[in-house]
Amino acid sequence: MPRRETASLKRFTRGMFARVSYVPTEGFALMRNMTPDRTFGVPEKTVYHRSIGWSFDEAGQLWVVRPVVASDGVEADFTAVAPLAERRDSPGLHREFAGLDATDAAAILDFANRWGLLGQGLRVLSTDSEADGTVYRGEPLTHWREKITDMATLLSLWDLVSDGSSSKGAPFVKWTKRPTRVHVGAVHLRGRLNASASRTVLDQYGQHGRWASACTAVPYDGSGFFWQTYGTPELLDRWQRGESTGPLRYYVHETVNKAMRGHVSPAVLPFENSRVHLFPDTLRAALYVLFALELEGFKLAPIPCAFCGKVFSPLTRRKTYCSDNCRKRSAEKKPKVGA
Repeated sequence: MPRRETASLKRFTRGMFARVSYVPTEGFALMRNMTPDRTFGVPEKTVYHRSIGWSFDEAGQLWVVRPVVASDGVEADFTAVAPLAERRDSPGLHREFAGLDATDAAAILDFANRWGLLGQGLRVLSTDSEADGTVYRGEPLTHWREKITDMATLLSLWDLVSDGSSSKGAPFVKWTKRPTRVHVGAVHLRGRLNASASRTVLDQYGQHGRWASACTAVPYDGSGFFWQTYGTPELLDRWQRGESTGPLRYYVHETVNKAMRGHVSPAVLPFENSRVHLFPDTLRAALYVLFALELEGFKLAPIPCAFCGKVFSPLTRRKTYCSDNCRKRSAEKKPKVGA
């Protein structure tokens, strides 16, 4: 049996949410020419896995993999990591993920080695002539690139909304008449939103409803085109015609909710005083939980640490120390009762 490091659940929680991820001690690797392990009846050409269609028709594509069972029968060891835990001097793991260069395989591999796969991964085998029969679990690099671009686009749109400037969001929203519709569209090129390209695509394709054509207008090599159309009176009545902030804000919230839907489940814990926690089932779901907490304004106003004086954002109103280390050091300096 593989050995897994164990630790208290408290280390892995953030508010009501908890996520324990396991990273192989020896890390992941980038490999080409992988094929499904058909031991469990995987379809011949296309694998449909956790709402993601993965095609094996692209010869030579890179995969992020780790051995499940090596040729010598030895299973991998794992280390537990806490993707939801607050980290000092960090904007959030979801923003670190979105900030990855989607074309940099080495950067993606480094992130995987620290936090694990985005999902459960798929059992695959190498088709190389030197393959020794080792079974791997992994994900295509193209899958990582798509998810990085998705998150980066959403965060960029959210930054436009939270900045409070309606003019910055205007290129990404188009209102049309007869019937009244509002279209949200964003072109993401080379790691950032492109306002002029977004407006061009919306003008060319949005008014005709040819969204499928718009999808193929932009290459998906760390770039992409994202859109949504809203037309229900109940929704349109909430916005002033021509505004961009409301539709963009709604689009970001709706997309984050879709990413979490079916992937965050409650559980009552018998060995934790029957407390209820919400568990994201994958790393990707945990990243969107962090995004959702940012949308909620989960962090309170920054305050100085009661011990070291460093300014930090507390998770609760009762938290007065920036870290467990400061809390423990402060307790050590307090005089003991009866001393």
